[in-house]
Amino acid sequence: MIAGKVLVTGASGAVGYVTTVGLRARGYVVRGFDRAPARAPGEHVVGDLQDMDAVRAAVEGVEAVLHLGATPDVADFVTDLVPNNIVGTYNVFEAARDAGVKRVVYASSARVGFGLDRSKPVSGKDGYGPTEGYSISKATGELIGKMYAHRYKMSVICARIGWFMRNPQEVERATRWHGSDIYLSHDDTVRFFVAALEAQDVGYEVFFVVSRQDKTWVDAQEPRRIGYEPQDRWPDGSRFSDDLYFPSPPWRKGH
Repeated sequence: MIAGKVLVTGASGAVGYVTTVGLRARGYVVRGFDRAPARAPGEHVVGDLQDMDAVRAAVEGVEAVLHLGATPDVADFVTDLVPNNIVGTYNVFEAARDAGVKRVVYASSARVGFGLDRSKPVSGKDGYGPTEGYSISKATGELIGKMYAHRYKMSVICARIGWFMRNPQEVERATRWHGSDIYLSHDDTVRFFVAALEAQDVGYEVFFVVSRQDKTWVDAQEPRRIGYEPQDRWPDGSRFSDDLYFPSPPWRKGH
């Protein structure tokens, strides 16, 4: 386990909330950061990723950063995706570098690979295939991480996470859309981020992260190199409650 405190950006979002609660349950000391108030008890800083001073204050004294904060899907590229997902990601890496943070784990998206040849399992080594503004912003975040890893010798892991279900309606929709091919359960999400925090001798890595699938178009074996062993199969391993309901991003409405 990485000693000391872990910063989780986007801690009040769907992935961030589940991850923060899961890490604390495993004994990690977690500081949350989000422009929304905390959803769970514990240290939490309200701030914006575009505010470098706020980000610098948030990374002070932490050993690792899980950068999960972002506009989660379809939004205006210039006024929303660029400021939050690109400028915000740059701010996190720059602040982490200045603070001497040992590892940054960046939440990218499996959608970065949607435009690649999916006739064979796709891995992080196959490059980028963004198909719209959101996945362009996530691919750019990976490139920012790569630059910091190579230029400043930071340890960076980019997680192209699969379909993390935010509510029961997404479970039903994923059945119709074959979304179960890249299903990532809540519990396996925590398992991956624990593995990413505890992995040794990592320079720069990009992984597609999914649960145990009978059929998938991504290379699900690569993350095992850092100790990630998914336990769940579709649709197990995810839990929802009315008081912590997370709405689907706009692009999924009407399907």
